[in-house]
Amino acid sequence: MDRALEGLERDERALEKIADALNRLANVAQAFYAALYPEKRSVREATLTVVRTPQQADLEETIQGSESTLEQWTDLGPREKAFIEKRDAKKS
Repeated sequence: MDRALEGLERDERALEKIADALNRLANVAQAFYAALYPEKRSVREATLTVVRTPQQADLEETIQGSESTLEQWTDLGPREKAFIEKRDAKKS
């Protein structure tokens, strides 16, 4: 009977060693996969940056320096007004 108990104790120690080794392997695998696949972070709002070309900078400076209004840019000139008057006269 003592021999049977010794065999069980030996088996128990062997299983404890196996469990300890598996636990260490699990810790190594967890660290490996944590480095390989990091936890996802919360989504941030996108920040867009535009690198201006010298041509764009010149255009922006030209537009900002202009004192003319949209009405002045879209106002009809004398030739356009004469053309519209002729067209309307033909329709009537």
